[in-house]
Amino acid sequence: MNWVTMNKAAELAGRDKRTIRRWVSAGKVRRLGTYTDTLVYLPDIQQVKTTQSKMS
Repeated sequence: MNWVTMNKAAELAGRDKRTIRRWVSAGKVRRLGTYTDTLVYLPDIQQVKTTQSKMS
């Protein structure tokens, strides 16, 4: 289960879908598919979440 939908990634990360979309746009998270039907790479989400937590 490495690739998940943006909604599932947001749920697992405890963030909103908009934040996940920003991370994808910034190139911090790999994506697969078109913008409307995007899967994101869960390990990237977990890494960015950890990095963001340390910066706060």
